[in-house]
Amino acid sequence: MKKLIISIICLVLFFSVTASAEESKKINVKLDGIAINFEDQQPVIKDGRTLVPVRGIFEKMGLAVDWDESRGSVVATNEGKKIELIIYETKTKVDGKEVDLDVPAQIIGNRTMVPLRFVGESCDLTVDWDDGTSTVSLDKSLFHKIYKDGLYELVDNDEKVIIEPRYTAIGGFNAGFAIVTRDGKKGYINKKGKEIIECKYEDSYNFIAGIATVKLNGKWGVIDTNGKVVIDFKYDTKIDFAYKDITAVMIDGEIKYIDRKGNILSNDIQTVKNTKYDAMYDANEGMYAVQLDGKWGFINEDGKETVKCKYNYVDSFYDGVAVVSGNGWGAVNKEGKEITGMKYGSVSRFSEGLALVTPNGFDYGYINTNGEEIIPIQYASAQSFNGGIAVVCSKENWKYGCIDKEGKVVVDFKYDDFSYFRENGLAVIKLNGKYGFMDSTGKEVVECKYDWVNDYSEGLASVESNGKFGYVNLQGIEVIPCQYDMGYPFDKGRAGVELNNDYFYIDRQGNRVN
Repeated sequence: MKKLIISIICLVLFFSVTASAEESKKINVKLDGIAINFEDQQPVIKDGRTLVPVRGIFEKMGLAVDWDESRGSVVATNEGKKIELIIYETKTKVDGKEVDLDVPAQIIGNRTMVPLRFVGESCDLTVDWDDGTSTVSLDKSLFHKIYKDGLYELVDNDEKVIIEPRYTAIGGFNAGFAIVTRDGKKGYINKKGKEIIECKYEDSYNFIAGIATVKLNGKWGVIDTNGKVVIDFKYDTKIDFAYKDITAVMIDGEIKYIDRKGNILSNDIQTVKNTKYDAMYDANEGMYAVQLDGKWGFINEDGKETVKCKYNYVDSFYDGVAVVSGNGWGAVNKEGKEITGMKYGSVSRFSEGLALVTPNGFDYGYINTNGEEIIPIQYASAQSFNGGIAVVCSKENWKYGCIDKEGKVVVDFKYDDFSYFRENGLAVIKLNGKYGFMDSTGKEVVECKYDWVNDYSEGLASVESNGKFGYVNLQGIEVIPCQYDMGYPFDKGRAGVELNNDYFYIDRQGNRVN
């Protein structure tokens, strides 16, 4: 049973490493206009939803977070608000009312990740996605919607009605606008709830880079944020620029190519090349991942398809090699050669010239960029290399330690748990039920003596001992004694703490500040 549990945990962590191109895109998050820094696990996009670390977002929003390991649940609370999430469950509760999620909370990179739009809207914030900058903004909502007799009305924070019940649907905000439906037609409202573009379209899509595709009288066109027509309504197919400046459309049974201004271009080779693929993104090292008829491959900077579009999934290139999957998992080089064959159950992204592989989800080892298994498949679980070492779990005693790139043990197998190494070079370790930190040389910089430790923020980490919280620095010195009922991360030189039901801020020396 212990082997099965560890293997399942390892599979969850392993597949989180082999994230899709969608998940690997850099996502920015702002709360009331201030950027949130997620130090270890960055936000990702999963099935069209932005997921963020649960503590990183809830604590920034002033909610205390409790983790129930027995139920695999997260409960976030503050005065007047309670949000309950269960890992991998699409049913959740907000203030005791059941809510359905299209994407559940889940474990990614050893972190509990939660859907950001759900979190924001549950806390009465306006959540806005800007596709051009890949930024999610959470701001105090100027209104909220109430469902009455099949229609939504909009009221402000004083419960004053802004708009009488009229909409059958109100979408989420994107680039400052939300799609609304009234009498079967679609239009747009702004963040103040004002209908700035009349509900007259049969279909509509979100604004991207200042324009949106809409359908009127059976034909497709494009409008700007003022509702002005940018491209006339004369096309038979949806106009989808997405991340391209040129797109293919159908008009009167013929395929034409147009730019963002609606100019019809000649059907020359260059134009066709730019629109040949269904999707394309920068895959690093001078290569581009392209999708054609549902399959992925790669082209180089000259537009040559060096890796045929035949894979179900492709990752970006690292160290000259990209992970791919089809009938199994493997890796290809820039010339399209499968250096491993598609023989693995999964392959992680290459890091420092090595990739983690498993044939079955129970046994792990490492390959180099030539596809050679240079560290045998023998570990119960393992992580990617960082700073020349990797965390692995031994099958002999089911304890964690570290190996170097030759497979030599550099940290003994004695730890009950071992996180990945953060950007600051530290990892959380657990020994005999107590937590501490280890650096990438194998030195315990914070002794395993705490009941819980949180990640470092601005050089200090909150730690718990006997139910009280304090702070340790990067040298492992407890610079602020464990005396508070709760200690939150430092931000801009101060941290929120709780003591005897009193919430206040302290500075880096532990002095109370306003």
